[in-house]
Amino acid sequence: MDLLPQWTEKAEKRGLDPLGIQNSGVLLYQALLPGISNVTLRMRYYCYYCWVSETYARSGASDDFEAWRTWLRRAEALYALVAAYAEETGVGGTEWANGRLAADEKVIDFDAAASTDRSQKLYLRQALGVFGGAYFSQMEEMGLFTYNKHGIQVATRELGKRAAVLFANAIGPDVAKLLKKRIADASVSVRDLERLIGIAPSEIEEGSAECEFYEMLLFADADAGSENARSRSVSAVSTNGTDLRL
Repeated sequence: MDLLPQWTEKAEKRGLDPLGIQNSGVLLYQALLPGISNVTLRMRYYCYYCWVSETYARSGASDDFEAWRTWLRRAEALYALVAAYAEETGVGGTEWANGRLAADEKVIDFDAAASTDRSQKLYLRQALGVFGGAYFSQMEEMGLFTYNKHGIQVATRELGKRAAVLFANAIGPDVAKLLKKRIADASVSVRDLERLIGIAPSEIEEGSAECEFYEMLLFADADAGSENARSRSVSAVSTNGTDLRL
């Protein structure tokens, strides 16, 4: 007796969802929580990317997409190193970062790892990293990011720039200056990683302006704002009070 399913051929599948059944669940929660997905694991990325965009724009930024991508990938690789040093999860590239930290290098040069050269050991293989693969579409949905006339993703003039300022204020001018320099140089010492701990995903200070901003995004007033914001508000009522540092 042939007991194989008749609606598809038997095949070896390495994926976790070969029939695409998960898609219905994804569509459902995307409708309930616009701007949040199963791969946007750390809330602080939302302000960090806005700061990365604004800092790039204020640093004599080039309109060349490759220059923006290089800056973005270096920012992500450095964030992975900081998260790994702080022993935190949910940040793209930490597997690579843990390997670099285990090598006990005095200064970690991540220029090659942040490139798109497939012959190098990259922190992530996706061309636009975690930003392009997970966060940009969700941040665009929330009104934090858009495209400029050159086709480069940029923080929006209102919410996006506000998020960038809040992140900068939260980490302080000295850390912000060091962070900018380490991204530009594509290298970091262990001592620098210690000084950069304040940018880690869990370092959102409870009751801070940054924390309140995230709560505003997540638990928007159900009677005001966009349709997407209202949907998040109604859907998130039962989870209000969630510790955003986790």
